[in-house]
Amino acid sequence: EALARTNVLVFPNLYKYNSVLDEATSQFDIPDIGMNLGGKLDAVIYLDKPYILEIKTAGQNLPTNPDTEKPQHVAQARLYSAILGVDSILLYFSRNVSSDMHGRKLKAKEFLYKFDRGQSYKYIFEVALSRYYLDNGFIPPIPSHIKFENKEKACSYCDLVGYCWDLKYKVEREFKFSKQLVEPTKHEIEVANHNAHLFCAEFLKPESIKERRKE
Repeated sequence: EALARTNVLVFPNLYKYNSVLDEATSQFDIPDIGMNLGGKLDAVIYLDKPYILEIKTAGQNLPTNPDTEKPQHVAQARLYSAILGVDSILLYFSRNVSSDMHGRKLKAKEFLYKFDRGQSYKYIFEVALSRYYLDNGFIPPIPSHIKFENKEKACSYCDLVGYCWDLKYKVEREFKFSKQLVEPTKHEIEVANHNAHLFCAEFLKPESIKERRKE
């Protein structure tokens, strides 16, 4: 509502009922890229040009510099930027809302990521590679932004966590994929990489980006 009042909000469409956003229309689907991502943009804003806004709530301690952002949040913002060819802003917003006792200063921190084909290639490649692995019954590689030391926090939602990290306490879970997925051979890995590179080359053509943005 604050973004709408300052006339910078492009998406989502704003439906007001007692000045509250209608939850059903409060997010904007990303274009279908054939990868079954199902992602939704929190907002698109227009200042001097359009920006994708990815909003994350945080606790008392907000990230203060690029080294303290959560890598999975950066990956998400960068991925949306790659899909639409638009700069993205990752906005952390404290659940405490204000940083002073009078409520005059919002407790928030933003990080800007300019659209860059080199950076975009990395994130689109990993999505394409993982999709290829899963579609062909193979265990996908661990995403590069997930490090071993933060595996439990980063992977708690994933049905493949037992495969990737050999976590015995997770193995008893009912894994969605565990019965049919197998480890790929060296040749199968080469084929998967080749196909992912072909997808990226086509995906990041200027005309492809322009068409997705128009959609």
